[in-house]
Amino acid sequence: MDHPGTDAPYPEALFRYRLVSEVAACVLRGENRADVVRNLVAHGHYDLTGKLRRVSQRTLYRWLARYREQGYAALQCVRRPRIERSVVLADDLLDFIVAQKELDPQASIPELIRRAREKGLLKPSQHVDRTTVYRALKRMGTYVGRHKHHGPDRDTRRFAYPHRMQMVLCDGKHFRAGVTRAHRVALFFLDDASRY
Repeated sequence: MDHPGTDAPYPEALFRYRLVSEVAACVLRGENRADVVRNLVAHGHYDLTGKLRRVSQRTLYRWLARYREQGYAALQCVRRPRIERSVVLADDLLDFIVAQKELDPQASIPELIRRAREKGLLKPSQHVDRTTVYRALKRMGTYVGRHKHHGPDRDTRRFAYPHRMQMVLCDGKHFRAGVTRAHRVALFFLDDASRY
């Protein structure tokens, strides 16, 4: 195996190189490569910082393939370029969602997607995952939480909840039914918002 060059070694690359070297040494002794990989991933390994880490078989095989193709340089971590907006979402859709979130901080992400669909920015057949929108908003620095409203205008009167299932009334009636006069219970649920 080639040794790492004289470049400044990175701790992660050295950790990966150590495991790749162990596999190569065992294979050179005549051991089966699959058995060696299975034995290595069965227990943890300490990295240069002293942290115990576990590696999966798939990861170790990937490191072995990279080392075989490109040598030690392939074991170094490659930093991904930071994405400021979104690769998946269109810019006009993202701008609309950010503007709506700033105008209405209480609006949920599914609500923002629904507004974009009504505005015509999304086709009926087009599906946008709310997790994708959430991550894009987080990357852009937009506040995605929901502001808790504790002001004096908070309406807490009975039967004044704006959304369904915030308050449900339940009542029951015991009765007997059928030829056998079996016991039955009928439960009635009244949703405060919908009145159904």
